[in-house]
Amino acid sequence: MSRKGKEPLVPALPLPSSSASSSAPTPSFQTLWAYILPALDKIMLPDSELGPDENASSVQGSETSSGRIDTGSTNADAAPGNGKVANGSVNGTAKAPAIDMQLYAGIHSACYNYITTQSTDTHKPDANSGSDIYNQLDKYFSELARSILSGLDTPDNSAEETELLARLLPAFQRFSSGAQTVNRLLNYVNRHYVRRAIDEDKGWLGMHDVMADFVRSPSAPSPLSIEEEKAARMASIAKLLGSPRSTGINLTTVTDDSPSRETLAQKYRERKVAVLATWGYDPNASDSGSSSGTAFRSTTTLAEAEAAAEAASESGRVILIGSLAHRRFRFDCVEPLLAIPKGVKKKGKKKKKNGGQGQGTEVAEDEKLAEGLAGVSLQAGGASSQAAGSSSSQAGGSSSQIGGSSTQQQDLPGPKGRLARAVKHLLEVDERPETERIRIAGELADMLRKVGVKIDHPLRKKLESFVVGS
Repeated sequence: MSRKGKEPLVPALPLPSSSASSSAPTPSFQTLWAYILPALDKIMLPDSELGPDENASSVQGSETSSGRIDTGSTNADAAPGNGKVANGSVNGTAKAPAIDMQLYAGIHSACYNYITTQSTDTHKPDANSGSDIYNQLDKYFSELARSILSGLDTPDNSAEETELLARLLPAFQRFSSGAQTVNRLLNYVNRHYVRRAIDEDKGWLGMHDVMADFVRSPSAPSPLSIEEEKAARMASIAKLLGSPRSTGINLTTVTDDSPSRETLAQKYRERKVAVLATWGYDPNASDSGSSSGTAFRSTTTLAEAEAAAEAASESGRVILIGSLAHRRFRFDCVEPLLAIPKGVKKKGKKKKKNGGQGQGTEVAEDEKLAEGLAGVSLQAGGASSQAAGSSSSQAGGSSSQIGGSSTQQQDLPGPKGRLARAVKHLLEVDERPETERIRIAGELADMLRKVGVKIDHPLRKKLESFVVGS
């Protein structure tokens, strides 16, 4: 509340403080989100999408009589939270704008007050985890990524090969920079919800991934079936780790030869290092020498490799907010660009009819470039979170964005995927200086790594081979 003759330092929010009495009204999530949304839009949206009044005014805004935050924006359609998102324009700097420290502290306190207040409400068992904030952020990033995808369309489809990368890379750099700022802004959600979910084996690499090494089929006759024996062994390991999971198997049937906690912890560390090594992490290299003037590096720091591994995870896995944004960018922007439009036939050389001496049918180049999609395919159908439940429909909506240009691409030679065609043009046709082409290829390879496209994807391999070979 403002005092007479003075303006409040931070826009007030009608949320009870951590010391509020139990009789205080429970703050609504809608009120909290209305408080956070203007800051998210300021961070994530280009300046040209916010409207002139909002650019000129402080992101702090002012409190209205209803308790909502009024930012003074005249372009309501630009806010992803309103369901009408930016058109993917990449005008503006690639660096996200700084957030005022007072607003930063206000949002942190608001999240703290909301989560701690909800945690004392025994009638809302799901609200005390902070999952509602996390799921809403997932939807926000999804809408923004799909809006960027729609903004990549060009009026003249024949110019897409040259225009696509010029639009995509700046848009991703702006998106990624904003995601890291949001990750810091909402760090309390990471600390309270994400870290706890990771401790509960819901992170990108779960203990159940390591348990598979210890699950064996019984070699001797057993009163349990094979599946029951596997479930019983997992139950034994879960019990050893103190996990409260229910397996449906009586633990009295479990044998006593389960691995020790120390053995499992060691196996988990080994598995984690092995996975991170596929994302460029070298445990023997020093992180201090990771900075480089080039956009692409063959080795990455531990934090960078783990962020990429998080972004490559399934939609049901709980990961840090910054990685959550990158995973959404992959689901709703990159994967539709990698996909081959429906109705485009995959062409290949027919098998020679010369007594079987000819070579087998060769896979067309565009089919090779699409093979890697299996490594980054959507798995929203088995997702457990609310946001994951809607990811398949969101990704499906974004995939339809590429359908409009499929008819024009059917008769064109080479790969049919939009991004694959742009890369082929960059590496083989583009007449710009080689240094410029190397820079663009390096930035694109780095983008694919950050959003979780695996190293064995043909397009990533092609880009990195070009950069390293040059």
